[in-house]
Amino acid sequence: MDNLLRHNLRNDLNVVLGQADLIADEVPDVSEHTAIIRRVGEQLLQSAEKEREIIDLLTEQQGRQRIDLREAVHESVETVRERHPDATVEVTAPEPAAVYGRPELRLAVIELLENAILHSDDSDPTVQLHLRETETHVELTVEDDGTAIPRIEADVLTGDHDMTNVYHSSGLGFWLIYWAVELSNGHVAAHYDEDSGNRITVSLPRAEEA
Repeated sequence: MDNLLRHNLRNDLNVVLGQADLIADEVPDVSEHTAIIRRVGEQLLQSAEKEREIIDLLTEQQGRQRIDLREAVHESVETVRERHPDATVEVTAPEPAAVYGRPELRLAVIELLENAILHSDDSDPTVQLHLRETETHVELTVEDDGTAIPRIEADVLTGDHDMTNVYHSSGLGFWLIYWAVELSNGHVAAHYDEDSGNRITVSLPRAEEA
């Protein structure tokens, strides 16, 4: 049923987007309005895709596997750089860092980076990613100089959400991050400083400690 609903939603939204393009071509005076239709439609398509990823994450019993987080980070960064060529992603990940986690951690890294880029006030934003090992954990930190992540969104990330408030959360990306980390026996911390911006740290047990 879930697959059927997603399939129908995707097909119907593609029809809406196609009609918006036709109207923009035939009636250029309304192109500003059709651009809004296209933007909202594309956002709905992205939400449907993230919903699928979350459902798969929660229902597929893949279990945890050994992951070279440094390699996963570099793969995720390349994806983000291709999608957002005007953004700069700086990476500090000097050593291999093995964790036991869900393969969706790669998607979580992409979500963290894209959130920082898309919510920046700069047309060419810079995001920093740091990877380091402690005695028991691997820490992945994403830093940006944007405005503060709303408290209700940060609470989704950290697991401090109240189920009476989660419906006000604006997107599914943070839920994807939360569950990918939670099912990997990790946790997320979010911090904001007026001078330096947002800092989100994902802590995951090292492979030999997991």
